Amino acid sequence: MTTRWWPTSLQSARFAWGVDAAIRWLPIGAVVGSLAYTARQDLGPHEVAAWLVVAVAFVLGLLASWVVPAAQPWLFAVGGGAAVAFTSRDYFSFWPAASALLFMSPGRGRRRLYPAIVGASGGLAVAATRDFVSALMPVAVMVLAVLLLRPVEGLRTRAIALEIEADNLRERAFASEEQARELERRTALARELHDAIGHHVTAMVVQAEAGRVGSPDAALVHISNMGREALDELDAVLFGLRNPASGTPATDLGRIDSKLAIPLRLQGTRVSVRVSTAVVDVEVSKALYRAVQEALTNVMRHANASSVTVEIRDEDTEVVGRVSDDGDGMPAELTRGNGLRGISERVRGLGGSLRVEGRTPRGTSVEVRLPLDLR
Repeated sequence: MTTRWWPTSLQSARFAWGVDAAIRWLPIGAVVGSLAYTARQDLGPHEVAAWLVVAVAFVLGLLASWVVPAAQPWLFAVGGGAAVAFTSRDYFSFWPAASALLFMSPGRGRRRLYPAIVGASGGLAVAATRDFVSALMPVAVMVLAVLLLRPVEGLRTRAIALEIEADNLRERAFASEEQARELERRTALARELHDAIGHHVTAMVVQAEAGRVGSPDAALVHISNMGREALDELDAVLFGLRNPASGTPATDLGRIDSKLAIPLRLQGTRVSVRVSTAVVDVEVSKALYRAVQEALTNVMRHANASSVTVEIRDEDTEVVGRVSDDGDGMPAELTRGNGLRGISERVRGLGGSLRVEGRTPRGTSVEVRLPLDLR
């Protein structure tokens, strides 16, 4: 692959200034200026032929970037060699074109200098019969320019590669952030659905089992009411997910006694609820409500408790929610299901803590601590 000596729009946008301007545009300007100045001189037939060879090779070399890139170095080498051959004391204005075209002729790969070497050698061979010393100057200038500017061009190419790599890394980082946000949204959806539906379904199962040994008609009434409440809370959850700024009235702390405790009381469990807090933050209130809801659901499902105490109060800069029962207590190895895991994630996300421990002589205590003010 050869160098495009006539920059594309992308290259122009990237390399409009600095080193690239010097490497890409100064040689072109040198050739154009040299040919324009030489054309104003009184040229002989051989010099006119040399001028035409240089001009045609230069124009074809620029066009070859799009048509036959592999031919570009050799076209520049032919033009440079012709300019070297006719650089003399009388036509010294050929030397900028000679130096510039030879500088532009190296291609890519291990043999990239071959075109420049062949062009310079051919030009010097012809110049040996005319003015060899003058012809040496453009060749020397070309060699000096290659030694000085080609390493700089390599650094610039490396800088471009690093810039492209950085862009790719930024794109991958953005994609990872999008995936993390999507996972967070899905986790929040699963947590909300579990918290909203799990409590009511458990209560309906308990009532259905009670109806088998008690009054089926009363059980059906309770199940019907709980089903409607489940649907209402599901609607509230979905509305809250679509409109995060709207808040979720279904998680008001006042509903703990009037809604969450009802299924346990119907089951015959004594439930005492004491709420005394100045918390006003919607997210903190919601986390407390969901934690109490999950704890009461677990009491219904596993505890076989005769009494449950729910207490929410302020302690310094924290609000503490605690649910205690006198049931069977904790198993030897506590395995956290989706409910406790969701409560733990929700509480940690707000800078709080969750503790589940056994009570003496029996029972379980679930305690949540959250900051009163998230600001």
